[in-house]
Formats: sequence, structure tokens, C-alpha cells
Amino acid sequence: LDCLAHADIRNATLGGAQLTQPLTGITGRMRYDLLTHTLSIDELTGRLMDDSLTLSGEMDVKDPVGLQLHVSGTLPLEAAIPWLPTKNPVRALGGAAALDLEISGSSAAPRATGEIELREASAQLTAPAITLERVTGSVRLADDRIIVSEATLTLNGEPLTLDATFVPQAIPRITATVGFRRGRLLLVSRVSPQ
Repeated sequence: LDCLAHADIRNATLGGAQLTQPLTGITGRMRYDLLTHTLSIDELTGRLMDDSLTLSGEMDVKDPVGLQLHVSGTLPLEAAIPWLPTKNPVRALGGAAALDLEISGSSAAPRATGEIELREASAQLTAPAITLERVTGSVRLADDRIIVSEATLTLNGEPLTLDATFVPQAIPRITATVGFRRGRLLLVSRVSPQ
């Protein structure tokens, strides 16, 4: 015996402890298959702090939850603060990120691939004490690397450009070109676990 449930959602609001502002104007269609425990999202659209977000895909509602989702739209970065680990150096985030991401894996070990376009982003870190401002550029998340292309930013008041590749593996590798007012720095390194 199988049970299929359908939901047409119109102009709903979602709030909670992890949301600094509620997600509003949620509209779309979902289906739930009780036999397979699969939630299918045809497309949900909504607004977070006046910016539009869209979600589609499937979730296997088990423990942990299986994910096969597509997220697109604009994320106000300050909304990401509650989702960061409790012990992190980020004191403040600002600006926005245009997202076009595929989220796969599980709720216990999610994987994201796709594009993030930073728009006038900013961050204040406590350890080390760093202020990043006017961060604009493209970040591509691939299965095996993170690539930052043609980014411009201000680091503690100093304007910079950045192109970088980070390869997360047992011993992470970083390759970057940083442009300063008076030159460029090419960085090729491996990060030691110590």
C-alpha cells in the first residue's frame, strides 16, 4: 500500500531559530511518497530579506536525510550567520551572493557544486582580526576543488585582486595570485595539518 500526498503552497511564511528573517511568499508544489519516504519539490520560490530564492529536487526523508537539490537566487549573507559553526572567527557578514548550486549527499555530509557570485560582500573576523570589504567575484565549487576567479576586495583597507584554487584533500593545496597596488604575489602551498 502506497500513499502519495500533494501540496500546493501559496504565499506561505517560514521562520525559525536559524533564520534571521522569515522566508516569505513561498509558493510552489511538493509531493511526498510514504512508501519510499521521498519528498519531491517541483519548485518552491520565496523571498529572504527582499531577495528571491528557488529550490527544487528531492529529499529522501530518512536518517540522515538524502539530498538531491538545486538552489538558485540571491542570498543575503547576513542570513548565513546562524548556520555557521558556533566556534568560528566570523563576527559579521554583509552583502549578497547569487547562487546556482546543486546540493547532494546527506544532511550529515552535504556536498555543494556550482557557482556563487559574490556582490559587495563583507566579513569581519576575530581571529585573526581581518576586515574584508567590497568583495566581488566568482566562486566555483567543484567536487574536488574551489576556484575563485577575478575577485576584487579590500583587506583591512588595502585593495586586492584574487584568483585562487583550493584543493581540499588530506593535505590541502592552495594556488593563488594576489594583486596589490605595487605588485603581485604568486602563492603555491600545501597546508600542514599541524
